[in-house]
Amino acid sequence: MKKTILLIAVVLAAGVVSGQKTFTFGPKVGINIADLYASSAENTRDLNGTKPSLIVGAFAEYRALKWLAVSADVLYSRQGSTDKATWTERGPGGGFVTESEEFSYRLNYLNIPILANFYVTKGLALKAGIQPGFLIGSKLRVRSNDGPWETADLKDENLFRTTDIAIPVGLSYTLDYGLVIDARYNFSLNDIATGTFKEEIAQEGGDLKKIKNRVFSLTLGWKF
Repeated sequence: MKKTILLIAVVLAAGVVSGQKTFTFGPKVGINIADLYASSAENTRDLNGTKPSLIVGAFAEYRALKWLAVSADVLYSRQGSTDKATWTERGPGGGFVTESEEFSYRLNYLNIPILANFYVTKGLALKAGIQPGFLIGSKLRVRSNDGPWETADLKDENLFRTTDIAIPVGLSYTLDYGLVIDARYNFSLNDIATGTFKEEIAQEGGDLKKIKNRVFSLTLGWKF
């Protein structure tokens, strides 16, 4: 513990000496392109397909050195997947009709990424870190033949685990007047499907091994 405290003190002191000690914060908003990756699964077509959705929150960054900063975000992140399946079958009159069914999983997370930011130029930073995420809501929306959507709240169904751990990697560019453009991809580390979900798939004749979030995000922020 003493060695850790000493190391932190040295880093902070170096930042003061170099004149690079800065603390910035601000809001951010953007878009997720997300899907759910179902591994070794059958009869789970409703889990596949990208879903554009909202991400919004705030960030804070401490830049102790010219080339290194540490940042943390608090983000409301909508994730999940959407897909549409169509098929042709024989109708009551003997002819063939086209049927369709559309699925949309909506998973809402509170994500808290903690990142190391490596500045390769004044404004350009490469970043990587760890991101715990906490599921705060989940819904399934279904509609047939482009009809009205029917929504089911999955909060009490115990289909998805309440936590998700990911490794965010990406880059950002800060303009001189404070605008920050940030692009990231989150590599999910853990299976978010519960045993209950896997049992339901098995009862339908499927074999679901695991589900992982896959999310690319692009945000705009403002540094104060």
